[in-house]
Amino acid sequence: MEHSVPVLPLFDLHRAVIDLNLHGSWRSFHVDDAPAVSRALADAVAAPRWDAASSSLLIRTPVTGNTAGRTHIFSLVEFSEARPKAKVVR
Repeated sequence: MEHSVPVLPLFDLHRAVIDLNLHGSWRSFHVDDAPAVSRALADAVAAPRWDAASSSLLIRTPVTGNTAGRTHIFSLVEFSEARPKAKVVR
């Protein structure tokens, strides 16, 4: 977690979309296991962290007997920034 940064994700469980404000701009990501992300965020013991090198969201949850807790790693896929090129012709 050395190269990760703390983030405050906006999470839409029903669409399985996480929005992160990274370097001043909002980026949207898809997550495969939305219920697991929801549970981890609900139990988090620290701010979630974004690891750009692996495109992963790291969430720590408590574990009995381990003061560092358990780190859950969720791989995120960024939505394309491509804009539609269609034009409306009248």
